[in-house]
Amino acid sequence: MKFKDIFSSILDIDKLEEDLKRKIERMNTQLLAKASKEELSFKDCDEFRMYYNHLVSFEKHVRLTSFDNQSFLNTCEQKIFDKVASLRKTIFTSILDTQQVADMLIKMKYLAENLSMFDQTINDEIDETLNLYKEKQGSAGIMLLTMALEKNDLGSRLISDHSCLRGEDWRKRREKMQNQDNLEYVINELTGDDVAKDILQSRYQVFRKKYDELVSTILKSFDPKTAKEPDLEVLITQTKYLVGTLSHKSETVVCSRSFREAIPELLAHIFAIWTLKNTQHYNTTRGIDAARFYLLMPHVGQVIAIFRLLGIGFQTIGRIPGIGIGYKKIISDQLVNNLVEVGTGEGKSVVMAITACVFALGGVDVNCSCYSEVLSIRDKSDFASVFTALGIEDRIEYGTFNKLCEQLINEQCNVREKVHDMIINNRGKIDKVTGSEKSQFK
Repeated sequence: MKFKDIFSSILDIDKLEEDLKRKIERMNTQLLAKASKEELSFKDCDEFRMYYNHLVSFEKHVRLTSFDNQSFLNTCEQKIFDKVASLRKTIFTSILDTQQVADMLIKMKYLAENLSMFDQTINDEIDETLNLYKEKQGSAGIMLLTMALEKNDLGSRLISDHSCLRGEDWRKRREKMQNQDNLEYVINELTGDDVAKDILQSRYQVFRKKYDELVSTILKSFDPKTAKEPDLEVLITQTKYLVGTLSHKSETVVCSRSFREAIPELLAHIFAIWTLKNTQHYNTTRGIDAARFYLLMPHVGQVIAIFRLLGIGFQTIGRIPGIGIGYKKIISDQLVNNLVEVGTGEGKSVVMAITACVFALGGVDVNCSCYSEVLSIRDKSDFASVFTALGIEDRIEYGTFNKLCEQLINEQCNVREKVHDMIINNRGKIDKVTGSEKSQFK
């Protein structure tokens, strides 16, 4: 539709169209100038986004006669993609210079992050470049590249965002968490009320022996050339067999002593499934000395934290009345409400997900909540393969604290609907909720 068909005849539509064309042409010129720069500063990127988004809006909502705005957009897009292609070409012409390769990848990531309209395309290009680089340079080359990238913030984001480098990220994390793999260190550093450190230590040793046995046995029989991941059917069946039933009494969850005794072995099975569901980076490094560093494996601190959450390692010192002789008393089979502090980067997501698996396998619905919806989505995605393998994906729900609070408020009924009904019908109070109206939330 033309402006002439919209405005009344008293307006000079031709003049308005010409003015608008000049403004668009000026923006096109400015956009093209930014796209033609050899390197774009933050300010250049901001202005490019502004001009580009304005022109896209014009293209979507306005049609001017004898004016091809789309060709300008296509030209500018191509110039950006040409920059990316040039960076990729430089990578493979200087493939033996690891630092040069890292610098070019960082420049590609810079464009992806600052020109958000092209981020998917550029990130795909980075993935293809990394995969080809790995084919040519092997795992050792990727290891050196990661060391060069981690010196820079953008490089660190490259490592965490792109799967080809993520295996190295896992290995680096394991190196940095060596203290958390030291049982004696973790036990000695552990503080809290009624802690039975000897019990925690002995239970962990049971866990570790079983976990290592399960992972080692299955990896020995796994051939990545014929299968994408190990066959876990038997392991999953064994895991479910270990689970007892958790019963609810009032506001507590009660487990049998046999179930509590089986927790170390049960955790060994669940963690083994988690490890073996994430062998993609290990598969490509098999045969080198550090191959096991590319496996996702639990740290001592994570396992001990789960033990505490599940009521293992609790005892209190009592005194016999009248005599004053002290004795140790193991706390009952009821799961104790417990708060566990896990340091930054020490695996809160792992602790939460594996604990959720234990409860879900026992027939309990679980909410895993945090402040961030983005982190909740990420964590659920990271452990989805484990939840699905165990058949408990419907029992575990991830969300924010706000979402959890809303669910708790609405457990008896949908409060919004009840209030709406009260206002519409001019009532002074909300009707009593019947059993059939109660919401079924986790």
